[in-house]
Amino acid sequence: MSNFQRDYNNWENPIVPSIFGMATFSSVTGNVDRRIKVENPKSFPWNAVCSLMIEGENGKRQSGTGWLAGPRTVITAGHCVYSRHSLGGWATAIYAVPGRNGGFPHHHSSLSATFKTLEGWHGSTEVDFDIGCITLDKPLVGVEECLEMVDTIPPNLEGSLVTISGYPSDRSGGIYQYMHRGNITKSTSSRAYYDIDTAIGQSGAPLLIADTATRCWQVLGVHTNGFDSHAPDSNVNCGPLLSQSIREKLREWITQDSVSLPEALD
Repeated sequence: MSNFQRDYNNWENPIVPSIFGMATFSSVTGNVDRRIKVENPKSFPWNAVCSLMIEGENGKRQSGTGWLAGPRTVITAGHCVYSRHSLGGWATAIYAVPGRNGGFPHHHSSLSATFKTLEGWHGSTEVDFDIGCITLDKPLVGVEECLEMVDTIPPNLEGSLVTISGYPSDRSGGIYQYMHRGNITKSTSSRAYYDIDTAIGQSGAPLLIADTATRCWQVLGVHTNGFDSHAPDSNVNCGPLLSQSIREKLREWITQDSVSLPEALD
């Protein structure tokens, strides 16, 4: 058993360095922090949003956010599972806690040491491919539904109302879930830029949009970046959209993780 497994009760979420040596994580986009605490994180869709506690090859630890895309599949930012800068390479262990609401609920957590990223991230750390996958040892209890991805990316996203919910390190050390809803200010074929407040620890959070027909939450993209040189404005956060090719790869991961599905944690 690693030190990481032994002393997780004393976990402290660190302020981790930028993956590119610049402010690539998360930021409050205005003068007022508009994030609000999720009051019932055990209800859907918030219970499908996971707090991540990560240890890298270099022994450093960081926090992050992910979302359940399948019974054993958590999608997150690529730099939460692979970063030469902050992790020294691949993560060696990640605890995933769905719908976390303080403390460390042993019963509802899962330890994983199996990770994947899109080739565009692992091969060349291209920000448009900053998406990774955590394969859980076993399905998590207490989560009946997984988040669904959009079927297509809408042609005109500017002005669309979207939501980001995750576990910011600047609020009680990242053990509670906070969300903020705002508008997409710009988009390209691969990225969305939005006026939504976030902080370190929320990398990997789902960019949620409500389906106009069903009113159900769907994942449009993955939050990965704060104020940085990739943003067309200096005061917006951003992340890659789930393009068709990315959705196909994520579905492939979900299928692979579902083979020989073990029993849920109990």
